[in-house]
Amino acid sequence: MRGSKGQAAIEFAIVIPFLLFFLFAATETGLLYTAKHCADLGTFRAARSFRARRQQEAASQALWRTIAPLARRDTPESLSYISIFENSHAVEATTVFLYRPVFPVLPLARLLGNTFLPEKHAAAVTEASAVKSWEEKLRSHVAIVSQVTLEK
Repeated sequence: MRGSKGQAAIEFAIVIPFLLFFLFAATETGLLYTAKHCADLGTFRAARSFRARRQQEAASQALWRTIAPLARRDTPESLSYISIFENSHAVEATTVFLYRPVFPVLPLARLLGNTFLPEKHAAAVTEASAVKSWEEKLRSHVAIVSQVTLEK
């Protein structure tokens, strides 16, 4: 027992960084999946609104109302881009939403964000970035792309 004074403090100092990392990683993962769900729901609502009213502004408002809680310090308009295409049998809506990670020091958000951005969606991010001038924001945000097709 001699010399074991302070052993618990040293063990705590070794374990606490890993414990905090996993706690923050679990929280960020949950928030990222919530953002993806909100983007999917907002895209669906925008497509439905466009199908009913045939107005781009109505579709944008439906999207913005859905993602507004996620925008935090920014306006939903500055963090989202919507593209709606209508043909004779369907309405296709594609949205790009920029999610700002809560814990930006964790590379986990960028890593998990790539799971929501397959290669087929990269063109949508490029188009949105060109229209909205998002080059600076793409460094600190994660792009979440959502696509919905509604049959008429």
